[in-house]
Amino acid sequence: FEVGQWPAGSDAFKNTFDLIPLKELVVVDASQDVDDPFLRGISIPVSRRRSPRLEETLETLGKLFGAGAVEASGLKRAPAALSAIGLILQYLAETRSENLPMRLPRFFSRENAMDLDAETIRNLEILSGAYGDPQAGLWSVLDRAKTSIGSRLLRRWLLSPLRNSADI
Repeated sequence: FEVGQWPAGSDAFKNTFDLIPLKELVVVDASQDVDDPFLRGISIPVSRRRSPRLEETLETLGKLFGAGAVEASGLKRAPAALSAIGLILQYLAETRSENLPMRLPRFFSRENAMDLDAETIRNLEILSGAYGDPQAGLWSVLDRAKTSIGSRLLRRWLLSPLRNSADI
């Protein structure tokens, strides 16, 4: 899985949810978040969990993947992302899913990509055509991937175009 870190309420934070087809959202149980208009506006289940201690999360990740891998991942420099990993690990333990095969979480960064909001994605007909037909969207037209993971990668690339032409 991937984790990221954005300022709360920022356009980049909100636009990220247009890129990822979520089934459930796990958030820190904090009284100030209860009236968050963003959380009230989403239509998927929201699970609230206590905020994990970062030391516990680092210790668990070290046991699962090795301390060297955790250090090399750069996750220590992103406390909010590390907190999100802790929430996910708690959730997996509570739902008895902690034995699922898992790789070390990657840090999801949109630093070098444009932020496209839902309206822009719709106007550019990236995911569906002008009348909502998914077969008429750019993704459907270009998608000749042999695997579902390849198809999802193409979708991500189309929804997160790079800012720097040299990176292309």
